[in-house]
Amino acid sequence: MRMLVPTNLAKTLSSSSMKWLHLILQQTHLNQQNKKVKLWEWFQNNSKGKVAAQQHAQGTQDLKEVEVYSKLHYKSKVKPLVSDALKKNLVQPTQRLSAVWQHTTDCFADESEEIKKEIWEETASQRCQKIGQCCWRESENKRRSLSLPMILGQVFEELSALTGGWHYSVVMGGADPLCEGDIMTLSYHHGKTADGLSFGASTPNFHKQYLLPFEQYVPWTHPWCFFTVHASSLIHPNLTLSSTY
Repeated sequence: MRMLVPTNLAKTLSSSSMKWLHLILQQTHLNQQNKKVKLWEWFQNNSKGKVAAQQHAQGTQDLKEVEVYSKLHYKSKVKPLVSDALKKNLVQPTQRLSAVWQHTTDCFADESEEIKKEIWEETASQRCQKIGQCCWRESENKRRSLSLPMILGQVFEELSALTGGWHYSVVMGGADPLCEGDIMTLSYHHGKTADGLSFGASTPNFHKQYLLPFEQYVPWTHPWCFFTVHASSLIHPNLTLSSTY
């Protein structure tokens, strides 16, 4: 993976420092990949994980449906069978979870069509609720983003009154609430000239001179996360948006 170093930072570093920086970034990326591999190995070796993976691979039933079945019927239908089986066949503590899961899976497979239908409907209901919650969060984040100009306007109006008529310009940026893995940067300007121009609108090359360096800086506030910078969908006369690059 090729790690990009902001232009402004690269200019201030010697060639040897740049070499060390790239080595550090590459090692960090390798460490992250190793963690993912170890996590997968743990899942594969974990008793519950192995049984779940096997059941899903065999296509016997959806893992989520088995989980729902366990929550609804474990005490009344599965637990007695598990207790009886464990009394007859002593198992190691590490194997108990596997045994429980196997009995739960078998019980669900042997259930009547009526019970299976009940579980399928409950599973579908839970999935719809989850999707609804995700949509609500996305909608709420979008609403907050769209209300940002109004909030900033109120803040700076109060500050202007407290400071005897001062005006303000601010640059801001961070994780894009509407697009996971990306960042969004923008600037807000309070106050206008007699011609109705804000500081951003009246300054030639404002983006290149002020916002672009900030765009290059923001990803480094998340040292081990490298984002894609793109323009926001926010449109407001006092906002200066970032550009895609």
